[in-house]
Amino acid sequence: MIVAKIRIFKGVWLGMRDQAGRPPPLPKNIYLAKIELLDVLGGSAKSGDQLDVFIATTATVRRYMTPSTPAMKARDYFVATFADSENQRRLLGLPGSQVEFERWQAELSKDSSSTMEHQK
Repeated sequence: MIVAKIRIFKGVWLGMRDQAGRPPPLPKNIYLAKIELLDVLGGSAKSGDQLDVFIATTATVRRYMTPSTPAMKARDYFVATFADSENQRRLLGLPGSQVEFERWQAELSKDSSSTMEHQK
């Protein structure tokens, strides 16, 4: 287990595109983030290390909040990450409240509205 303050420098959605109008098969993992450890609070890692971390699996997640807007991606986060049985590094998922989910959705809506206004 590693507990650290991190910065995301790349996020990758692992889903595929539709297959001739049918939904694509679900991947095991939904997102992969490339992160940099800024301040390690616990575990065997050091500041400056870069890791690939899987954020969500389709088997356990119905809805999830991931940094999606440029402002969200620019923030620093505190995370706990661990190596699973397949030695893949995973983010320890913590449930968010309904209020947090609604705040996240509002920020997404605000960013997409702002983007559309700039494109006009």
